[in-house]
This record gives sequence, structure tokens and C-alpha cells, in this order.
Amino acid sequence: MTTHARAQSRHFLGLGAARRRLFIAAALLAVAAVACLPLLGASSASAAPLPISQCNGTDNDTNQAVECRVVVTNTVNVATGVKSSSTVVTVCHGVAGAPPTCLTPQTFNTNDLVSSVTQCNGSGNGTGGTVTCRVDVINNIVGAATPQSITVNQCQGSAGGGGTFLDCSSLESTDPSTATVVQCNGSGVGGGGGVTCTVDGNSTASIIPTRVNQCVGSGTAGGAFVTCEVTFTTNIVADGEGTDGGTGGTDGGTGGTDGTGGTDGTGGTDGTGGGTGGGDSGTPGGPGTPGNPSGSGPGSGGTLANTGMPVENMLLGGASVLLLGLGLAALARRRHTVKR
Repeated sequence: MTTHARAQSRHFLGLGAARRRLFIAAALLAVAAVACLPLLGASSASAAPLPISQCNGTDNDTNQAVECRVVVTNTVNVATGVKSSSTVVTVCHGVAGAPPTCLTPQTFNTNDLVSSVTQCNGSGNGTGGTVTCRVDVINNIVGAATPQSITVNQCQGSAGGGGTFLDCSSLESTDPSTATVVQCNGSGVGGGGGVTCTVDGNSTASIIPTRVNQCVGSGTAGGAFVTCEVTFTTNIVADGEGTDGGTGGTDGGTGGTDGTGGTDGTGGTDGTGGGTGGGDSGTPGGPGTPGNPSGSGPGSGGTLANTGMPVENMLLGGASVLLLGLGLAALARRRHTVKR
């Protein structure tokens, strides 16, 4: 091979290495971008309210037990439109008449509301089976909202077959397509068992239209027992009560100016303004202390509003981009050195 040919070969290999480094850099950039997406979007709002489905169509053999619970906490700020929910689910299975084995409770946090809970339908249908299920819905609303009554469609066509007791908080039969709670219909029909179902709570609200469908068509074999409960708790707090962090003093005291003020103004400490001046002479009134934003004083509130992007996620994303930039700079410098 001639000297010219060897030089061309080395030049070609050098270009290939440079291209390979650029390709690697591009791949790193793509991987970093994909890695940062869940960090930056982890708290973004879902496209639609979320459904919860738990313990449906399970434990349908003889003498099996199913015991499940869902606790939903929905939060809405009417003025800002910020929504969030935290849901804790617990699932237990076992043998009827014995303590069940429970899985570790799971918690799901989202920036949207839970729209519905479907629980323990078509379950515990074996002979001697037991169904014990509960749903608690807690609605926290900041701003103007009108409480609404909880409507129910409950215990319709249940406790048949003879020898089965029926204990329901009501036999209300609101249209199931619109009822807040549809519960325990067509359950405990095998005879020799029991159905105990309740709906409790103060109210719900149209701004959080969570509905529950629970224990329908469950415990249908002989000797089966169904015990189910739904509870709604709705808390409505007027906008500005415990949300804005107080109206702390902003301009300092209104003490006398030009040396005509009295002693130092007594700055506001709990959301009040600065002190007022007075007297014949002395130093100007001192600046008022701003109101306490932590919520300890009258008129002060709680935590800051959720912006939909946690600070820790932003920091992680920024760190990833910074590291990527340093890597690209190192590769570019190495390429420049090779060319020289």
C-alpha cells in the first residue's frame, strides 16, 4: 500500500471515529431526553378523571373471603382550578371465618380527581363465602361550592333464597345511572346468609362528582355474607381562609416621617401593618415586620399552591441536562484534539 493510500485510509478511519462519537453523543442526548420526560411531567394533570377498580370478580370458590378497602382524598381549588387526589388501596384474601392475609397498602397520587370507585362486584360467590368491603371518599374544596345530598340505589333484589337477613341503611332506588352510590344489589341471594350495607356521610358536591359502585352481584351462593359500606365526607373552605399566607405588612410602619415620629413603629407580626408614630420628637417609625407566610398568624394560610411541577423534578431534569452538556463538550474537545 502506498504512502498516499495509507494516509487516505487513516483519514477515513478518523472520520469514522468522529462520526461514531457524534452518534454516541446523539444517542446520549436521546436517552437523557427520554429519562427527563417522566421527571418533568410526573405531576402533570391527567387527561380525564381517574377510575379506581378493586377486588371485582374474585374469591368465588367455597368458603373464600375477600376484604378490601379504598380511601380517596380529592382536593380542588375552585379559583385556580388545581386538582389532586391521593388514594390508598388495601386488598385482603383468605378463608371465611378466619383473619385474612392483607397485601401492603398502596398509595396513588395524581394531579386529577378520582371519578369513580368500582369495588367487590361479582365477588365471594362461593358457598359460605364472605365479602367485606369499604370505600371512604373525602372531598376537600377551597372556594365556593354547594353541598349536595348523597343519592343511593341500594339493596335492590338482595337477600333472597330464604333464611338470609337484610340490613341496609336505606332501600332507596335512585336511577343507577345518576346515583352517587350503587350498592349491594342482587347480593346474598343463595339463602342462609346475610347482607349488611350502609351509606354514610354529610354530603358530596358537583365539583367533585365521584361515584361508587360496590358489592353488586356478590355473595350469591348459599351461606354467603356480604358486609359493605360507603362514606362521603365533604369539607368546603371559603377562598382565602388558610390559603393565601396572610396579608403581612408591606410598607413598614406608618410612623412619623422627617424625625417627627415617635419611637420605632410596632411592625405587624401576624399579618398586620407597621406601627403608627406619635410623640413630639424622636426617630422615625421603624419598618413593620411582614406578615408570617407560614400560616401562624390570623389570616395566614397553609402551603403554597401546587404548580404541577415539583421543584425536585426540575432540579433532577436540570442536573441531567447539565451532565449531558459536559459530556458533549468533552467529546467535542477530544474530536478537535484528534484532528490536530
